[in-house]
Amino acid sequence: ISTQARDIDLAYVPPAEPGQALSWPALEHVNAELVFERGGMAIRRGQARVLGYELSGISGGIKDLLHKQVLEIEGSGSGPAQELLRYVRSSPVHGWTGGMLAQTTATGPAALKLNLSLPLHDLAHSKVRGVVQLGGNELRIRPSIPLLGNARGRVEFDQVGVKVVGAQARVAGGDAAIEGGTQSD
Repeated sequence: ISTQARDIDLAYVPPAEPGQALSWPALEHVNAELVFERGGMAIRRGQARVLGYELSGISGGIKDLLHKQVLEIEGSGSGPAQELLRYVRSSPVHGWTGGMLAQTTATGPAALKLNLSLPLHDLAHSKVRGVVQLGGNELRIRPSIPLLGNARGRVEFDQVGVKVVGAQARVAGGDAAIEGGTQSD
């Protein structure tokens, strides 16, 4: 069975308990093809918005709707970096990164590639892998840290940490190269 989802809002991860807040922000204005075949569901050619950030190329699904309900999903995004930060703060990624972006502000666009593996009955074992590409943004990590002007580079993250790769920025009137990341405990 194949159908088109058009302009729907979707809480793709239900709350842990009825009446609780969503752990992942809902997708808005979803357009995608849904295919139900042999006990599974596939998502193809999806587009959506999440907290104002545009997502496209969404694909994935749940291979076994009856027994092992794991939502595997991947997609890309583009839009204002500040909206992407809002998404991160509203999702479990905020906790996984130790809240390190809680006070971060950004201007300009940012591109995202994201892969999620969400066991719907055991969200504590969720996995995320993502890459954010900065393309000349103004970025302030915390109020006490100098502004990073014209920030360019890649920020890679997963459920255990964050890594900055090949980044460059203007800091305090000079150019800086930035590499590094979180360390495991």
